[in-house]
Amino acid sequence: MAIVHRYALPRLIEIGVTESLDLVVTDEDGTALTPDSGATVTIYDGDEKLVDAGDVTEGSTSTYSLAASVTSGRAPSDRYLEVWSATVDSTAQVFQREGYIVRRAYHPTITDTDLTDRHSELSTIVAKRGLDSLAKYRNEANVEVQHALLGKGRRPWLLFDRSAARRAHIFMALHLVFQDEASVLGDGRYGMLAKEYLDRYLHTLDNMNFRYDSNESGTVADTSRESSGTNVFITAGPRYRGRRR
Repeated sequence: MAIVHRYALPRLIEIGVTESLDLVVTDEDGTALTPDSGATVTIYDGDEKLVDAGDVTEGSTSTYSLAASVTSGRAPSDRYLEVWSATVDSTAQVFQREGYIVRRAYHPTITDTDLTDRHSELSTIVAKRGLDSLAKYRNEANVEVQHALLGKGRRPWLLFDRSAARRAHIFMALHLVFQDEASVLGDGRYGMLAKEYLDRYLHTLDNMNFRYDSNESGTVADTSRESSGTNVFITAGPRYRGRRR
């Protein structure tokens, strides 16, 4: 049986904040698997061990509470790593998740209202699908936007202008909604809307303009703006910018 460690993005740990860490393990069909008792998590910042085999609360979503004191006073870091040890389906397993220690986490800036204001018919789609909201589309769109920015060398939590990602988030969420509808009802109007919003998303993603916390100071020291159309290559030394060829 294939075992899946399910997560969407790197973990963001805010400095000096208590964080609830989670581990979700499923089979390849998505059925949750609960680890046996005795699961632990060890947490590193580079080669420094922050937590040594901390006791995990096992469940369909296993959890560990990372105390605020563990990261209080630390500097931002891109070398955060969780290593979870658990017995799943009678087999010892090790799961790891990468992450960052940050001054401030990234939070999305849209709700269902931002989508239904553009297309009031979305309320009908929600009711027809038996959903409570458009959250699953917004959440997946948020993941897509963050991965796209990371792929361009931009860490979303370092954007001072978080609103710069708003339109890209809206357009991707609408693309996902209409793509889903088109898959059920056939291309037609919903297929055209799905394509339109994908095109708008891609254009917006390449033309974002924002102030960026390059030195991770947490304050706006430089008011010059950057464009998402220029790729940033992050190495062990200074950052290098250049357009992808």
